[in-house]
Amino acid sequence: MPSAADGTPVRPRTALLREGLDAGRPYVVNEEEVPRTGTRVTVSFNRARWRDGRVVVWLAAQRA
Repeated sequence: MPSAADGTPVRPRTALLREGLDAGRPYVVNEEEVPRTGTRVTVSFNRARWRDGRVVVWLAAQRA
């Protein structure tokens, strides 16, 4: 994605959008999904207990 300031490509900072980039298969996001000012994606681990006491952990990504 080109930078709004000078048009140079902006490289992803995290592994979330870097998947496939190093192998030559970049992850594509449609232009209309990201505003010109950019967007922030947070990744966090979530943990909860099921009714029978089992612990469940998952990784969630959220667009802010």
